[in-house]
Amino acid sequence: MYKESSVLTDYVNVPTTVFTPLEYGCVGLSEEDAASKYKPDGIEIYHSHFQPLEFTVPKRDENKCYAKLICVKAENVRVLVII
Repeated sequence: MYKESSVLTDYVNVPTTVFTPLEYGCVGLSEEDAASKYKPDGIEIYHSHFQPLEFTVPKRDENKCYAKLICVKAENVRVLVII
C-alpha cells in the first residue's frame, strides 16, 4: 500500500453513505454491474419498504424507507447489493 505500490484498492464492498435530508446508502455492485457479471436471469432483486425504529417512537409515518437487495441465485441467494 505504500512506496509507489501498483496494487489498486477494490471499492466494491466499501459502504457509501450520503447524509442529506434524503439519506442514501449502498454497498456492493450496481444493478447493471450485477446483471452483466451474473446475467439478468442469474440475479434476484428484492424490494422492501419499512419504518426504522427511530421513526416509530415519535410516530413519524411520513418517513418510510426503501431497501433493495440484489442476490445471486446460483450461490444460495448470496447478497451482492444493499441499497
